[in-house]
Amino acid sequence: MFRQDRTNPSTAISNWRGRHDTAKGWPNTAVSTWLNGGLFGEPLLGGVYFTAGWEAGGANPNLDSIDKLLFSDESCAALTATLSAGLTTPMGAANSGTAGYFAGGSEGASGRQDYIQKVDFSDDSIATITPVLSADESSGAGCANSGTAGYWALGKVTAGITDVLNKTAFSNDATASITPTLSVARYILGGQANSGTAGYWAGGQDAVAASDVIDKTTFSDDSTAALAAVVSYGYAYNSCMANSGTAGYTAFGYPLTAVIDKLTYATDANAAITPTLSTARWSGGAGAHTGAAGYWGGGSTSGANANYSTIIDKTAFSNDATAVISAVLSTNRVLGGSFGDDRGL
Repeated sequence: MFRQDRTNPSTAISNWRGRHDTAKGWPNTAVSTWLNGGLFGEPLLGGVYFTAGWEAGGANPNLDSIDKLLFSDESCAALTATLSAGLTTPMGAANSGTAGYFAGGSEGASGRQDYIQKVDFSDDSIATITPVLSADESSGAGCANSGTAGYWALGKVTAGITDVLNKTAFSNDATASITPTLSVARYILGGQANSGTAGYWAGGQDAVAASDVIDKTTFSDDSTAALAAVVSYGYAYNSCMANSGTAGYTAFGYPLTAVIDKLTYATDANAAITPTLSTARWSGGAGAHTGAAGYWGGGSTSGANANYSTIIDKTAFSNDATAVISAVLSTNRVLGGSFGDDRGL
């Protein structure tokens, strides 16, 4: 007999479905996912997980607020929880289904920081954790091998622009530099990950000018090297997101652009796609619901530190169609950090 009381502890009997119904209600799911947090976990509609995108911090003045965009209904609102202080350019990465991380950034007059804040996805609480980055930093980027580790390209440190990568083990949050580094030191770049396989670091600015370099970090051994492919033109202040297993996307950027690049993971080829952002913007946030769509939030619509935006664009992964959605960020936001808590379809 199939014992639902063992696979779904602490659930009302009225929520249980018979074995005959289970196959119809949750097609193509492994029995290992039929747990209290799987079969009846929140939020779950028709066997599809809908989680959320997060964007926090930002400039003018330094913001401590955190926005959460629910993928289920595309509603967006600020959380009660906030960052420990107003931060610009914090890095973001997520261990999907468990926790997200905002690392480093610049704290107003206090300057660059090395601390890491952890968001508990079970209750949306956030707290500073004991491990810290290897250096005070700002304007870096993050990505994650979900279930295993988060990676941080530190960007700008006290000594200048750096090529250093840090790694946070999700098992215990231990954080340290790794031996591989970026092929070129740069900051205000974007990070994305094909979880289980590799992370990618796109664009940014090196010591001279905006960069078109894409570096790849192979998760099996953390080796890191530049790809033959480059972003479609050199730009900085860009952001990335990933339809893990299929392709990654890079957008925003300065000089001001509406261009969206797509990196195909099977071949590591990168090119601009025909759809563009609804308006040209730089330094917005990004988060993705694997298998469904990605979202681009905020940014600035001018070269000056003005015209900060609340706009959220959506890129449908089925055809890359991109358009603005009705939801907006709770405040004008630029130079924030972002990630997606995404369990895919």
